[in-house]
Amino acid sequence: MPFGAKYSKIEVEQREEIIIRYIVALIKDTQRMPTIIPHFLNYGIIDWSWPLRFYKGNEEYRGFRYYSYDAYEAIRRGERRFTRDHIFPKKRLKEILFNVANPDEHSVRQLMEKYGEICVITKKEDDRLRVAGLRNTMPDGWKMGDNIFARYVQVRIGVKVNEDQW
Repeated sequence: MPFGAKYSKIEVEQREEIIIRYIVALIKDTQRMPTIIPHFLNYGIIDWSWPLRFYKGNEEYRGFRYYSYDAYEAIRRGERRFTRDHIFPKKRLKEILFNVANPDEHSVRQLMEKYGEICVITKKEDDRLRVAGLRNTMPDGWKMGDNIFARYVQVRIGVKVNEDQW
């Protein structure tokens, strides 16, 4: 399993449950600590995006769910010029989470599963996103429910689902 996760699916799911409860608690506590909660929510989103799914060291880019085709092939060849990119910009995800009317584990999990994933892309692909002004934002006119990969489509980054994750 060349792109498999280091931990089992059950271990990752247990970790995800903890992270979801943490994120729900942060959202509910925003009014009491409005200046510090957004900082901690960043860590919740990052923890969700990278929950035990990757190996450390030279194999740190293995075990993710999504890869650009170029990154996937480059990793197989042993190359090392990659980055982890939030498919949906983290800043925008935070805004969405803070606007959940009655946050509970189910509603937050649905948002995180849809908008909280990472895609491993090459540095060149990351540069294309930056040049297009899409490094930290969705394309103009994008709205909730539209293609989550719209940034990648716009700059022609093909995405592969890692079938060997588990």
